Amino acid sequence: MSITLGNREVVDAYRRHEALSQSYLKLICDGKENETFEETNSMLLGTVLDFILTMDNSNLDDFVYITTTKQPSDDVVALINQFFSYLQFANEFTEKSELNSNLETYAVEIEQFLEANSGVFYPNYKIEKRVETFISKARDYFKDSIESQGKLVVSDKIFQEKEKLATKVRQTFPYLFGEPHKITKEIRDEMKQCKFQSLTFQFPLMFKIQDIPCKGLCDMVLEYDNCIFEVDIKHTTANTIEDWVKIAKSLNYPFQKSFYRFGLEQRFMKPIFQYWLVVSEKFITLVPVTEHILKFGKYGYEEYKSITNLESSIFTDDEKDELIDQGLLVHGYMVPSISKKMGVWGAINYYINWLEKGPEVKEQPTISEADINKMWLGQN
Repeated sequence: MSITLGNREVVDAYRRHEALSQSYLKLICDGKENETFEETNSMLLGTVLDFILTMDNSNLDDFVYITTTKQPSDDVVALINQFFSYLQFANEFTEKSELNSNLETYAVEIEQFLEANSGVFYPNYKIEKRVETFISKARDYFKDSIESQGKLVVSDKIFQEKEKLATKVRQTFPYLFGEPHKITKEIRDEMKQCKFQSLTFQFPLMFKIQDIPCKGLCDMVLEYDNCIFEVDIKHTTANTIEDWVKIAKSLNYPFQKSFYRFGLEQRFMKPIFQYWLVVSEKFITLVPVTEHILKFGKYGYEEYKSITNLESSIFTDDEKDELIDQGLLVHGYMVPSISKKMGVWGAINYYINWLEKGPEVKEQPTISEADINKMWLGQN
């Protein structure tokens, strides 16, 4: 039995590798092509909680920038990170270090950014007041983010809070963090008979899709004698699991899972089980990635008329079981649609066209409604 924590050498080697990542593939398909794109440590690890749970803490200074300034709320941090992306693409910057750390310098860009996102961040304020408030709340974090040189930025207080949350996660799911004998009821029955062999955090995958070299970095891969268990940690501000499902839908989380599935199947000749470990201050749960969810990620679809407004209580027990088998009912709530989200297969074809014809190719391959219906019925 072996347990391997993520380390700087593995992450740096992965980042330098020229294969296609799902992050860059999404940018290409969104028309945000940038041939000098490079994943930073903060992009790869996602959140400070991910670092604490998966990385060797002796690498702390290489990945985490701890500041004594007060950190904004998670929602404001997310908005600041979106603004960074807006600045980098609008001004053709490739690194945060090229930006001015004085946020007031970008008052015009902030106004444009907030007007383009009119429904968020004090939408009832006049634009001048919204800009002023954004600068006030984001100033210190913006400066720290630039000076951090791509590291995860966190206040010392928040870091201590996330360490406590990480301890709670380990206690909730001990078999994911080095105590495989403490397996619990959330795991599929077929997993319970597997003999544990190894646990690797920040597990790199190198694989091909339609002869295109691709890469992925899994948060956790547990190898058993006759199956593989892959887990993606999702730290969220959602208060309920149904709120998180909406987030998963809007951010197209199935895309990454399907992308990684290609790599896992090429790397391992064993049955593969994939999960999201969803961590909130309000709840911690393990969400299975069903075959239907993988199809969403692989093929995408033009439109799916969800019935998310209906309570699951209107269905009989047999109907509920069928919906669960189809991946349409999670924790008693209907799964929202992932409407007009591109799947991996279409994205790779788009990428091949992009390589051949350049960024003027904007037509995104989609799958026909007839074929979509077959997928929902499990006929493909």
